[in-house]
Amino acid sequence: MTRLVSIVTVYFHDSDFVKVRHALEGEFRSRLDIGEFANVGDTFACIIDARVPNDFALHEAQQRLEDAMPTVRIKMLERFLESWWGRHRWSIAISVGGGIAVAAIVDLARASAARLGGLLD
Repeated sequence: MTRLVSIVTVYFHDSDFVKVRHALEGEFRSRLDIGEFANVGDTFACIIDARVPNDFALHEAQQRLEDAMPTVRIKMLERFLESWWGRHRWSIAISVGGGIAVAAIVDLARASAARLGGLLD
């Protein structure tokens, strides 16, 4: 399963965005599709969407990028690509199956108790 990560990047006018882009692409090991830039006071901001594997360590990547570029502010937010049902269907199936099994065991126990009660009378 892959995750979609939105990367919000804010940097000053005098920063070289080519270096910022190379650092981001190096961390994510892929070429990133960078959208439009917004001018916010004396800074620029952009939002970049990247696909990462499920086991990608997002917090550690953000920390490495912050250490490598102290004048650039980066915030990463993750979004799952699968629906809620797609992510949780096995958990739901196991829970429902377990509930059915418990109900069947309780019915068998009641039937056995009734038979034993009939034998003892």
